[in-house]
Amino acid sequence: MAKYFLIAGLVFSMGFLTVARAEQWTLVKEESFIRFSGFQIGRPFEGEFEDFSASICFEEDNLAAASISLVIDMESATTGILERDEILKAPEWMDSAGYPTATFRITAIERLGPDSYQGNGFLEMKGVSREVTLPFILNLVDNTASGSLTIDRRDFDIGEGRWGETEQWVGFEIEINFTVTAIPTGAACEK
Repeated sequence: MAKYFLIAGLVFSMGFLTVARAEQWTLVKEESFIRFSGFQIGRPFEGEFEDFSASICFEEDNLAAASISLVIDMESATTGILERDEILKAPEWMDSAGYPTATFRITAIERLGPDSYQGNGFLEMKGVSREVTLPFILNLVDNTASGSLTIDRRDFDIGEGRWGETEQWVGFEIEINFTVTAIPTGAACEK
């Protein structure tokens, strides 16, 4: 009898562990983007990170097991103006040679409403890590998430020296917006 309960307990535990795992998703790069915008000399400008990767573990009914990590290639930043792009990558700005990647890690996700979520985690750029909250919309029909986050570039030492003292040339606030499309693989995420 004790043997029966032990086997039943093991089967139940194995089933629970399977349910507790989130599913791996694969980024669909050609349908995804990460863009940024701000103001330069009072006029709006836009740019895009052309190269990034994602590690996504998500299960709609088990948000506690979800995690998302985006790794952005800082050298891939482009605004369409070569001179500005070179300045952006310089040591006073993003220092893409010294810090070739930025990482956004969502460690906790909560549902705010239908298709509406909030990710809590960390954004690390130029060796500085800050806690961030990211509201986003998730369309599970299209497997697409989209949202935006506004940061103060000074919090990440972007635009150091005289560039960090005033907004005369470049505004302090930078908006980062994204659309990420991914497809479920059917495989459970490793914990």
